[in-house]
Amino acid sequence: MRQLCNILFTVEAQDDSLAEKFSNFGDQITEFGKNVAEKAKTHFDTIATSEFAENTRNWFSEKFRALQNKVNEMASQ
Repeated sequence: MRQLCNILFTVEAQDDSLAEKFSNFGDQITEFGKNVAEKAKTHFDTIATSEFAENTRNWFSEKFRALQNKVNEMASQ
């Protein structure tokens, strides 16, 4: 009987350990996801505010305004 109690106690301890491992794994995956999202946001912000991005936006804005002016000019004739 004593051996049976020892076996049951060992099995229960292993079950707790397995549950803790799954819980820790879930926490680790959550933390990993947060880190990846934070790094992606940081890189996106860096790219979006770069000089190249600003120059490109300005270039497209100028070309769009020029196209609008030409369309308006043609429509008024």
